[in-house]
Amino acid sequence: MTKSSKNSDAEVGYGRPPREHRFPKGVSGNPRGRPKKRQTVGEKFKLALSRKLTVRDPEGTREITVLDGIIHAAVAAALRGDLRAVDLVLRLYDRFEGDPATTIDPKELSVSDRKILDHYVRRVQARAMPSNSSGLSIPTTKRRDD
Repeated sequence: MTKSSKNSDAEVGYGRPPREHRFPKGVSGNPRGRPKKRQTVGEKFKLALSRKLTVRDPEGTREITVLDGIIHAAVAAALRGDLRAVDLVLRLYDRFEGDPATTIDPKELSVSDRKILDHYVRRVQARAMPSNSSGLSIPTTKRRDD
């Protein structure tokens, strides 16, 4: 039998299994598909904390996230006098409050802190300045400590 006398569908070889072992048309060779990526612990927490809860309050019912519910529960426990909850709420408030009044005023820095910051600023500026080919450094102005 010559190659030309064979039907091209009947050829068997690498990448061409016998016709009876081929997948039928319209049927996948991987019916369940690729396995889904496993969730990380952070993703599981994010999903759990973003879930909605229905709560009742004096104005009626409303939906809030689990994270909002935890915050409300911590504040309520603090109001009931739970000292651990008071400590937690106040520490979290201090940490996440974005009020400009909680930032450090440079005038209130101690002399040693100011020296440390000045040294750091000079180092950063020295890295940012291109060096001279002559090797001479560019003079910088020094701040006087009060």
